[in-house]
Amino acid sequence: MTSEIDTATIVAERQRYFTPRWFLDLLAARLSLGDTFWIGGFGTVLVFVPFGFALFLVAHWVLSPGQFRILMGGWITFLTLFHAALWTAIVRTAWRTPQVGGWRWVGVLVALFNVAAMATMAYLFWTGAIALVPGLQR
Repeated sequence: MTSEIDTATIVAERQRYFTPRWFLDLLAARLSLGDTFWIGGFGTVLVFVPFGFALFLVAHWVLSPGQFRILMGGWITFLTLFHAALWTAIVRTAWRTPQVGGWRWVGVLVALFNVAAMATMAYLFWTGAIALVPGLQR
């Protein structure tokens, strides 16, 4: 059973999530391995994906095709750079968390695959090899 103090500590810690200070701590590898991998890698997706989808929908109807390509290319590039910075934080955190065992390196590999996927998307997008939903032409 958690005590009143434990509950207050947990609530206070959770209120820090997704604040500018939290992002600085995340990318500086000052959080636990679990927070860095799970919340940093997958919790942020709960923010980035809806924002990116809304950006895509609005920008598609408001911007010219050239402006749209620059905006969405910038968004994909931002996500790539974020995941690359997150990967380095995961590596640094995993290195100092030997008690986790081999699973920490599985997390490093999963995060590296995320970086590779984002970098591939950015490359294909910027080179024109892929278009974002070609069926949605105006």
